Amino acid sequence: MELTFPKYFESILKRYLKQTFYATTRREVFSERDFGPKDLKLFAQGAKTLSGLFTSERKDLAANYLNDKKYRAGYLLYFLPLNFCKAQSILEKLPASFFERPKIKVLDLGCGPGTFSLALIDYLVQRREKKKERIEVEVLALDQNYHVLKDAQILHEEMAKALKSKGHNLRVNLAVRTFDLRRGKPDTLLKNDQFDLIVASNFLNEWVSSSSQEKAKFLEKIYQRHLPPDGFLILMEPGFQRSTRDLMALRDLILSRKGLNVFAPCLHQRECPMLAATDRDWCHFYIQWEQPAFMKELDRLLKNKNEFLKLSYMIFTSKHLSEVDRLHLKKEEAAQISRAVSNLMGSKGKSEIVLCGAGGRWRVSRLDKNRAEPNRGFAELKRGDLVYVPKIPSRPFVQEGDLRIEKGDRIEKIPS
Repeated sequence: MELTFPKYFESILKRYLKQTFYATTRREVFSERDFGPKDLKLFAQGAKTLSGLFTSERKDLAANYLNDKKYRAGYLLYFLPLNFCKAQSILEKLPASFFERPKIKVLDLGCGPGTFSLALIDYLVQRREKKKERIEVEVLALDQNYHVLKDAQILHEEMAKALKSKGHNLRVNLAVRTFDLRRGKPDTLLKNDQFDLIVASNFLNEWVSSSSQEKAKFLEKIYQRHLPPDGFLILMEPGFQRSTRDLMALRDLILSRKGLNVFAPCLHQRECPMLAATDRDWCHFYIQWEQPAFMKELDRLLKNKNEFLKLSYMIFTSKHLSEVDRLHLKKEEAAQISRAVSNLMGSKGKSEIVLCGAGGRWRVSRLDKNRAEPNRGFAELKRGDLVYVPKIPSRPFVQEGDLRIEKGDRIEKIPS
């Protein structure tokens, strides 16, 4: 499935921006005109300011920053498409059977403009393009900001209308609630409701003053009561060092409470070896996508680069499942699958990459002179790839290990 921001929703988003943010201003007379370069440049101003605040000055960002129309418009135009595609890259990790459910019920914590559920609806339609069977999604979206919830309502309505006009048998039930999750008691709102999918997308990193222990305690209250045995918890964060290392620590705390297992990207349930071994590395990924023309122009204006989508994420479930299960391997073969958690690094006469799996975290290198048919897949490896390396010992589990690939050693990249 090609990863890109859908053209039909790009049109919806641009039209909504002009009609909403030009209203009651001197530009209102232009609100029905096609979205042009001047509109892009105007809305890019808020995106540029937010981009700087998100990456380097998060502590200076007000809790209700989306009350500012300039920021909100910039967020919708720039960050919504980026996070939409990041969300779909994570959804691709879930078992195919998850998407065959007659109805998918979602709890979106700190939902913003509903980006994750919008991505889910579009993803379901893409999967069932030829089948035309009924798609039903029920979403409870919680956020402290009234204005962004209003954006979410209208964008969901417009998406559903556009997809139904194309003949899709779609039913979307979106309920939004203004709710401060950091101060309120979610159980008073959620009661005993159960959700197939609980999502916290770019939400936990906004709790700048909260510890990993506080975040883990908050999440535990949610998933213990509201996540059924066959449900999934998804945490998605920007792929920055601080937010990702916080997510890695949160992962370890969740596993230590023994209520959930990690489904992806980790291939083991042990303490994170990267977090334990180093105070600088962070487990993030780059996702390939087809960047729309308007996003390329925004990147030019903002002096950013998004040829690849950068993110960190964790998927949890109470069942003993792993992303590797889709490969239908024998138990001993599955134990020899690792994930690339670095880029392939070249130096004079050799290449190396960091892999993490059931045997722990290994720096695997190959001298150029040892290139051979069994290990030719080594040169193709990229961050995030699953790779079969029988030479990595499954025991003992190590925080840091070094392994040299020789001519006869087998390495096989697993097709995504």
